[in-house]
Parts: sequence; C-alpha cells; structure tokens
Amino acid sequence: MSGYDLKSLYNDQQYGKICSIWEMQKEDCNSNTISSGDYIYYMNSLYKEKHYTECLTLYKIFHHNYPELQILDDKMGWSLYQVYLKQFDDNQTDKELYLHQVEYIIRHHTDSLYSPFHKIIFTTVRLMLKGKLGSKVDYQRADAYLSLITPANLSDVPGYFNNGQDITRKTASEREIWYTLKSQCFLQQRKYDDCVIWCDKALHDLSQFVNHSDMWFRYRKIKALYLEGNVTEAAVALPDILQGTVANWVIYALASAIMQQQDDKEKTLLYAGYCALFDTSYEKRVKVYRRLVPVLYDMGEVRLAMLHRQFTDILYKENNWSIRSWKLDWEVSQEIMTMPKKDILRELTSAWRTWRNQNKVFFKGIVKCILPSGRDGFITGEGNQDYYFKMRDVEFGRSHLQSGSHVRFTTCKRLNKKKQREEENAIEISVES
Repeated sequence: MSGYDLKSLYNDQQYGKICSIWEMQKEDCNSNTISSGDYIYYMNSLYKEKHYTECLTLYKIFHHNYPELQILDDKMGWSLYQVYLKQFDDNQTDKELYLHQVEYIIRHHTDSLYSPFHKIIFTTVRLMLKGKLGSKVDYQRADAYLSLITPANLSDVPGYFNNGQDITRKTASEREIWYTLKSQCFLQQRKYDDCVIWCDKALHDLSQFVNHSDMWFRYRKIKALYLEGNVTEAAVALPDILQGTVANWVIYALASAIMQQQDDKEKTLLYAGYCALFDTSYEKRVKVYRRLVPVLYDMGEVRLAMLHRQFTDILYKENNWSIRSWKLDWEVSQEIMTMPKKDILRELTSAWRTWRNQNKVFFKGIVKCILPSGRDGFITGEGNQDYYFKMRDVEFGRSHLQSGSHVRFTTCKRLNKKKQREEENAIEISVES
C-alpha cells in the first residue's frame, strides 16, 4: 500500500500531487507493494498531466508485477499514441519504430469504448495509403489491419469538428471510414469482386454519408467493374455518379475510358473535355491525354492527336518521368514539335471546350455582387434567380469581372457545406463584351 488516499486525491482532481507521490513510490515498486487499483490512479493522473513517457514507464512496472491484468492496456495504448504516433513527421519519424508500436498496441488492446485501437488503426492505414510508411504502399498490410475490426461494432453516427472559427463541420462516422479505407484497399489490390461487394454493403449498411461520400463508393464500384472487364455493367451504373453532386476529374476520366471501350466516340470526347478542363493541374491527367491520342487519330483528327501527343511528352519531361514509347506508325509534325507549350495548351483548351459544350444549354445573366473575399459572388439570371459562383469557375474575362458585368454561364448542383444542402451554382462563366 502507498499510505496515501489516492482515491480522495483523484476525486479532488489533485493529479499533480498524485504524480509527485508516484515519483517517490516508483523506486520501491518492483514487487507487489502497490495495489493494482492504485496503479490506475497513478496512470490516469500521469496521463491527465500529459506525462506520457512516464505512463509507459509505469506500465512496464505494472505489467511486470501484474502480468495477467489488462486494466492499464488502453491507457498504455493512448500513451504510445501520444509519444510515438500522434506527431507524425514524414521526414523525421522512424517508420519501423512507428509500425512496431502499432503492432504492440494491436497485441495489447481491449474492446472497451476507451480503447485507442480503432483510432490507431485508422490513422495508420491512412498514412499507409498515402505512402508515408514505406517506399511503396503496403495495401495487403493495410487490408489486414482493417480486417481486425468488425464494422458492425463501429458507430454509424457522424462526428462534428469545430475549426476554432465558429464553423462546425460534420465528419464521417467510424463505420463510414472503415468502409472507405477497406474498399480503397480492395481496389488497389485488384480484388475487384470484393471491392464491388463491399461498396454495395457500404451503400446498404450506412444510414448517413458525410459530404455525399456515397458517390465515391459508387465510383469505386464502377471502376472495379470496368477494370475487371464488366464494361457494360459499369456503363449502366455511370449515371449514378455523373448526375450526382460530386464533381471531380477522376469521375470524368473513368466515364471517358468506359465510353471508349464501348466505342462511343462522342461521349468519349465529351467526358474527356470535362476532365481536361476541371483545373490547371494538367500533369495529373497525363494518362487521359495519352489515351486520347490513338482515338483522335483514328477519328481523322490528326492535328489534335499530334497536339495531345506533344503535350503529353512535354508533361513527362517537365516532371522528369521516364518517356514511354508510343508504338505508333506516325510522328508529330515539325510545326507542332516546335510550338511553345502555351500555344499547344491554348489550342487544346479550345478543343476541350468544344467537346464539353456539345448539346449544353447556356444562360445569360448579370453579376449581382462579388463578395469581400474576392473569391466568389452571385449572378442574377433569367427570372431574377440568383446563382452562387466561385471565381475559379470564370473561364473568360476574369480580370474584367465586376458587379454589373454581363455573363454567359451554365449551372450544376453543388453541396453548400455550411447549410448542408444542394444548391444550383453558376459554372463555366464567360464575361461578355
């Protein structure tokens, strides 16, 4: 026994006092001189005072004296998390030591509500999928970690996060996180049947999706169907993601590839146009441009084929990527080979807009106001309806845009994250002279 009423001290929140008592007691605790119950007060007090390394020292002593007891395992896991895992630094963290600590927590976790097990598994798998814990992503190991968790035992209730600026954001539930990571692992391991099955389970089992993440489960399912050769089934499911509120270039890239497999050249170019114009991170889409080269050449669009081929080669050189052989029986003309990148991009952009805008309806309106940040505003369209817009969606005349400017635009539905509802937004905006 310690001779101190640790329970009373703890109830009085005198954690610092208890920590001081531990400093006096720990030198004589290599035998069972301290009760297992007192260890709990010492451990919890050290943790509350953020003495995480000392928590680990205490746990070693406790585990030596009471090897059969697990009452401190969870707090030990949280202490390991605080000392070794929480402040991950891509350049300084010892990756092998990190994974060693994770494995130790896995072997010594409990199934209590206070266990760090789920958080640590999710944190570790996310780092693994980003390639932060090794020279290459170990999808098999990440999958194995996730398999240690039963999704039915996870909460399906979304959380909330306050960013300190009085803005509260909804965050995914633990179950949604698990399904997301699991389906990503299946897709990357080329376990396409499993990916389809578990995406369907997620769509069936989850009662709520944060920020319309259900669209990404549908995307992964369609991509898995396409990659395993079920192109017809993938094409049938495409409207589920193309008509949704999530816009991303990878969705359009997948749609274009599926339409190419179905020999629908018009839609191949339509979705390629949406993909290419999504933002100015052109290097991300280099595989899309490469895929279009033989399609365009076979359609008789020889100049566009050459422009895409030359643009692809430029991106490869700029990023120091190994140039892949084209294996084509034609070469780029000398004129296009000597064109500056900006001129190639200008001509390609015009073609991409033509593809994207086929059969599209445009509206006319007047800029009602630009908000103080200068990054967004409102356009009043026909029937006095106001449409929110972001400055990044102004494609022509951005430098001349001001309140009262006459514009041409089309619309799409986007999620208003603050109001958590879908609203019609103005996009593809051009300032008219």
